[in-house]
Amino acid sequence: NVLNRPTFLEYDKCPACYGFKACSSIKNGEILVDQSSSLNGLFYSNQHIIHGKHVNGIDVIISKLGGQHNTKAWEEKICTKAKKKQQCYISEAAKELFPKSGSKWILEAVRGQSMMTACPTERLISAITFRYTEMLDSIDISNTERIQLVLTIWRNQEPIIYQIFSKSTDWPFPQYLGACGRVVVYENPGKPLYTFYDEPWNFRIRLALKLLNIAHKFTFNPSQYGIYMMKVGADTFHYKQETKELFYTSARNILIVDKWQLEENKKENLVSNSDITKKCKHDEHWPSTTKNLCNGLYSDHNYYAVCRNILSPVNTEAGGSNAGLLHDVPHNVDTLFGLSHLMQSCLSPK
Repeated sequence: NVLNRPTFLEYDKCPACYGFKACSSIKNGEILVDQSSSLNGLFYSNQHIIHGKHVNGIDVIISKLGGQHNTKAWEEKICTKAKKKQQCYISEAAKELFPKSGSKWILEAVRGQSMMTACPTERLISAITFRYTEMLDSIDISNTERIQLVLTIWRNQEPIIYQIFSKSTDWPFPQYLGACGRVVVYENPGKPLYTFYDEPWNFRIRLALKLLNIAHKFTFNPSQYGIYMMKVGADTFHYKQETKELFYTSARNILIVDKWQLEENKKENLVSNSDITKKCKHDEHWPSTTKNLCNGLYSDHNYYAVCRNILSPVNTEAGGSNAGLLHDVPHNVDTLFGLSHLMQSCLSPK
């Protein structure tokens, strides 16, 4: 099993890695590479993934979460912040980068370092660390695990999103199976949405309903977090035909807004999340939309993005169709519901 190669997993570079939860499964041969999937694809394809299988029958994706160029930039950032040479011993630099104990420092360590933490709050960080610890089957999070958590957010927030908003708690993300070193394993989410654009109308309208349900759940949910999709297109959703599940698969482009904290700030007349965001030295990387979302209790952003970029006949996203998912609306449906007019309003909102 090629997954057992230390040079492939790179766990010697931990805690500048994603974790160890999947290491035992890999070591015991419970996760295997699909022989039809080229290992070279992991390093040279745009997505840097290979396909595999878990012994429980689940088809999985084995991912390095990006290419070597991005990884090099991540390592250089760690070395620089640890006041080391750019090509330092990354494991030692990571250990020296943050305090040896406590969790209070995490908020400032992640602020502005990812889309998810554009406007973080103590409540959000507590939720992240609690769920992260729970996923590790641990009572408390160790210092090494805190560093892994923070550096994973720096590198790619995707596995953190998959754990915090897990499929097991009914969120529309693929099931996360764990990490080993610099490799993460998660459920194969199926085929990209654009592969279903030529399906019959009844099939496509059901997909559209699933899309709108996801937009609603992300916007209004009991957690009191607004979960906003900052990248939406026919390639950011995948559909699993066997289980009829639709997943959002661009979790690195998720923005989280703490609506509960916004309510509290209003009561106490405290500084808003967006004001905090403006002070972030990485602020130039965030569009003005992010500031608006960080300061708003209610937004139709998710609905608009789905309607504008997928449903309506203007989608030019990668792999998408200019006709949109809901192309060729049946005449009787259009007459009864005015669907074409509604979709047009997404393109030119008043």
